Amino acid sequence: MPYFELSKNEIDFPPAYFADPEGLVASGGDLNPERLLLAYNSGIYYWHYPLKHIKWWSPDPRTVLHLDSFDFSIDRFQHLEKQFTVGLTNDFERVLRHCQKFYNLEDKMNNNWLSERAFRSFMELHQKGLAHAVEVWRDRHFVGG
Repeated sequence: MPYFELSKNEIDFPPAYFADPEGLVASGGDLNPERLLLAYNSGIYYWHYPLKHIKWWSPDPRTVLHLDSFDFSIDRFQHLEKQFTVGLTNDFERVLRHCQKFYNLEDKMNNNWLSERAFRSFMELHQKGLAHAVEVWRDRHFVGG
């Protein structure tokens, strides 16, 4: 399989069909919002360990949600209505910070998938209306997202 090293100056990705059997498409680049948007629109996502090159993955099969045709309805969560309140993108920053706190613990994942640079890029995408989060509240207290 060919190995693609991404430049920090250009945001293009190789076609996903060049991925190795585990789904690795490329390495390198950065986490700027434009690159993340292009990656996600191409069915590619990043995953890396701190202080190492960013790796870009496109496993086959994979799940891609197209929000323009995705039917998110609070009605889907009616059975939780008495215990929880479910919202969509009411407090995006809180959801991301919660994910950082929970998932960046070494005993959980042994790496930091949501670094500060990724956090800033996701916030920028959110401010442009391009990143969303589902959040769950119980008795007016945030419990997850």
